[in-house]
Amino acid sequence: MRESCPWLMPQDEASSMIQLIEERIRTGDIEVRHRDALVRLRSVLEEQIGIEPLAVVAIELPVAAAA
Repeated sequence: MRESCPWLMPQDEASSMIQLIEERIRTGDIEVRHRDALVRLRSVLEEQIGIEPLAVVAIELPVAAAA
C-alpha cells in the first residue's frame, strides 16, 4: 500500500466496491475515459487491500461502417 494514500477503506467495503466497478466496466455502455478511470480506481483499491490486480480486458466497441 502506498503511504501517500490519504484515505483507507475497510476491506469488505473495498471488495464490494471492486465488484461494482467490475460490473460497470464490463457493460458496453460506458465511455472510454470513464472506463479508464474505473480501471484505475479498481487498481488502487486492489492495491490497498493487498490482492493481485485483475487483468485489464480490452473491450472493442463496434465501429460504424464507412459509407
